[in-house]
Amino acid sequence: MSKSFRMQLKNKIRGVPEKNLVRNLYKLFKQAQGEASDYELSRDVQDIDVFISHSWRAPWRFKILSIQWYLNQGLAVAVSFALVSAGAIGTLLSPWESVPHWHFTAIDGDRWEYGLTMYLGVIGFFAGLVAGSTYIPDRRCFFLDKCCIHQTDVVKQHEGIAGLGQLVLRSKRLVVFWDQSYFTRLWCVYELAMFLGSGNHTGTDVDFAPLFVPRAVMTIFFQGLLSYLALDIFSGLGIDAALRSRLPDHDPEAAFLVFYILIHLLTTGALMQQLVQFQLDRAEMWRQLERFSVENALLTDEADRPRIYADIEKKWAGVSDGDALRNFEAYVRSDVAKGVRAAVFGASGSSVPYSSLVPAFLPHVWRGIDTALGPEPPARRLHGLLFLTTLACLVYPLVFSIVPMRFAHWAAAAQRRGRPGMRRLLTLAGATTTGMLVPIGAVVWAMLFFAGIPGASKAYNVSAPGSAFLVLTVFFAALAVRRLYTGRTMDRAMLRRFGSVLSEFKSD
Repeated sequence: MSKSFRMQLKNKIRGVPEKNLVRNLYKLFKQAQGEASDYELSRDVQDIDVFISHSWRAPWRFKILSIQWYLNQGLAVAVSFALVSAGAIGTLLSPWESVPHWHFTAIDGDRWEYGLTMYLGVIGFFAGLVAGSTYIPDRRCFFLDKCCIHQTDVVKQHEGIAGLGQLVLRSKRLVVFWDQSYFTRLWCVYELAMFLGSGNHTGTDVDFAPLFVPRAVMTIFFQGLLSYLALDIFSGLGIDAALRSRLPDHDPEAAFLVFYILIHLLTTGALMQQLVQFQLDRAEMWRQLERFSVENALLTDEADRPRIYADIEKKWAGVSDGDALRNFEAYVRSDVAKGVRAAVFGASGSSVPYSSLVPAFLPHVWRGIDTALGPEPPARRLHGLLFLTTLACLVYPLVFSIVPMRFAHWAAAAQRRGRPGMRRLLTLAGATTTGMLVPIGAVVWAMLFFAGIPGASKAYNVSAPGSAFLVLTVFFAALAVRRLYTGRTMDRAMLRRFGSVLSEFKSD
């Protein structure tokens, strides 16, 4: 390729700014058929920051959610805490009677009052997630085939397709929005192979973004949100007081606890179904890579096949003794598969990375802030904040990164062995165990936490030493750090150390 031709190709690279991408996600992904107006969303650029690689066979709703999560996850968290902070400041500067607030009556009749800034956090979270990038300066330029390759002008379309291989090489990063159809599509495999085979990129330059992860995070997010919403309706609107007056011999909190557990069982049931299917799809992904065949890979337009074959001939003709297509297949089965394994959540084998699980439990953090804003004694408010924050940032993410993932792995293995009945049983067991762990764990944690605290609810005054809460908090913090940086949850040595600490504590 001559220098003049490379310069000409460089000037013809098109990229779509982040704002244009976010504002038109629905229009761009609702249907695969493109329009001339889609091309107008892109512009001439020198380099591409992120190359978007995806399958048009993937469900468009899940793809939009995944792109929003990939682009705006951090922004959504920042906007949510900005609104919660503003609401908290307004609450602190105003008389308690003049600000919106709810109350909860404990089993022993003790009354808790708390603010409602959690709902500001929910509004800010989804506002930042859906449209956050449209209100800040463009940070990155993306390649999206529908915008950067003309969809109606045949001449420009052929020019764009012909330069796609070189454009992949000149992209800084590549994000794979993966679903089960991705590695069956020739264009998708070709893009990823060209990127990894350029010599300028490695597996660390690939962002592997399964469409499943944001759905799982949203399921857990709404689990906590619906639980607190049900509590606010039950207690804040006086349903508990009405039940107490009509049924003096029955405890209304027990009825709410049943409803609370039901919410968790239903949401964890949906989560388990997603997890099991993801495990099956991921196992199929490894098989697709191991058995990849150029001839069997699918294309929407078979007229593109000669163009892809021509590029493969240029790149892989002299790699080994075989012909270019066989060399390409060998590269996909070995090097691309290795790069994908390295990119799948880094060193962690978890279905949902720990860093993505933390935002899923943000409603608990926001409710902890609400508790700290109430008219309770300062020590009690501070302990309520620390209690819910510890659950949200340490305990719950670790529990959800271990328990449902293990059951999903076992259920998927049973399905692969031709035992659908065992799969359903393990899925149900995982949903029940995970659904019960959250409310039961919260009660046990509260019993440890509130033990011996002056002014704590009498319902939590048990004989367990309150300092045990600190021991467990340190232990879970160590597990969280280990999970975040090494992908490992615990090992026998750590369990032995923890056991020795508990033994010393018990002897004291």
